[in-house]
Amino acid sequence: MLETIREYGLEKTGQTAYAPRHAAYFTELAERAETFLRGGEQLPWLRVLRADHDNFDTALRDRITAGDVTMGTRLVAALGWYWWLAGYRAEGSRLAAEVLEMPMAVPDDIRARAYSLSAINTLDGRGDIPLAIEWFTKAAEIVADTGARHPMLKLAPPMALLASWAVDGIGLAPDPVYAKLFNDDDPWVVATARTFHAHAMVNLGQAAHKVVHEFEQALEGYRDLGDRWGMALALEALSAASAQRGDFAGAAAHAREAISLLAVLGTSEDLLQLRMRLTQALWMTGHEAEAIATLTEAQHLAEQLGITFMQAMVEAVWAEVERARGNYAAAWRRLTVASDLVADVSVAPQFRAFAAHTKGLLAGAEGQLETARQAHTEAVEYALSSGDYPVVALSLVGCADLVLREGNPDLAARLLGASEKFAGTVDHSIMDLPRITAAVQEALSPERFAAAYQLGRAATIDNVPALVSGA
Repeated sequence: MLETIREYGLEKTGQTAYAPRHAAYFTELAERAETFLRGGEQLPWLRVLRADHDNFDTALRDRITAGDVTMGTRLVAALGWYWWLAGYRAEGSRLAAEVLEMPMAVPDDIRARAYSLSAINTLDGRGDIPLAIEWFTKAAEIVADTGARHPMLKLAPPMALLASWAVDGIGLAPDPVYAKLFNDDDPWVVATARTFHAHAMVNLGQAAHKVVHEFEQALEGYRDLGDRWGMALALEALSAASAQRGDFAGAAAHAREAISLLAVLGTSEDLLQLRMRLTQALWMTGHEAEAIATLTEAQHLAEQLGITFMQAMVEAVWAEVERARGNYAAAWRRLTVASDLVADVSVAPQFRAFAAHTKGLLAGAEGQLETARQAHTEAVEYALSSGDYPVVALSLVGCADLVLREGNPDLAARLLGASEKFAGTVDHSIMDLPRITAAVQEALSPERFAAAYQLGRAATIDNVPALVSGA
């Protein structure tokens, strides 16, 4: 190591002949470490990589400047999962983009890994959805032609589907892609495939509690391997499932455990999302002060990361909190900040649906029914474009609030029934659902409510626009 440092110093003073040797050494170190980042030796190897973070950065930038696409791509492929775990997703994504824009004559396996890992870092680190989908697709195409040996490449096809929200063809039983992954000889691949499949099922309107066993099997697999990130991934899913069935204490417990695992790794981006999930669970159990403190921590972390769409997500959650507290002016300010942050940024339609939903509820509470209608219409359009059925369910609850205020409780009951249909269950994690349901039941006889609700449960995704319009 001392010799490498000496050579690096000589290179900086002008003896550039040492630069390729410096890059080769750190490329080999990154490739050796990468194999240990999905198991029990994750923490010590992350410490090794963090200690040489600047060296990796220098080596990669040097290879980019030199036009050395082969070693540059090897470094991107080797460092991708380190960037993901260690909280360098945005930084890694930007460096990877410089390499992947270069003309490539690189072995398929390395090129596909570089595309796949860069895609996930781009998706979560910069929110550049089109670019992430493009890279996932390229990785999946290479795998289709050449086969896959590396764990990340085996998972490239389902990751491409999830990134593009093209889950509608998966069906409720594992398709051949997942069936093969469930029987893979790598237990990390099996656990991750189970998690991805269960998430896809939830996105298709399968109640989370019906796929909990898959998340639990994945958690057990990750625990056996000692993969802290994997354990946190499964625990976050279990937290969401607990919240959906109304067990907010359980949701908070799962989120806390996941946070404790990721805090050691330093996986900042996932920590931020988990703190927002914990905020909801604490709020719903009446721990308002702790919820505010947790959301404040999330805000500070978002500011440190400097990722605009994550800052917007935090602002949107703040808007929900302020609305729930009756601080409507503060809620409007938060929504405006969130909107401004992502005005020219590609973000997931789920986020835009959530923000429009909050805007609609806020406008409705203030009696601005035309503004509310416009916002809820946008929420439904974004939700439908996402292909994410629980988000569709959320948007329909907002529409129910609106039409109830407009004096149409029968349509409100139908919308509530449709919401249950698309969520796969009564989704207790939707904060306003109990209030709206109680108000609709008060406005209708039990028989009329039940009849309208059942009509809503017969809805299909294709007739949602007509249902919302009252046709």
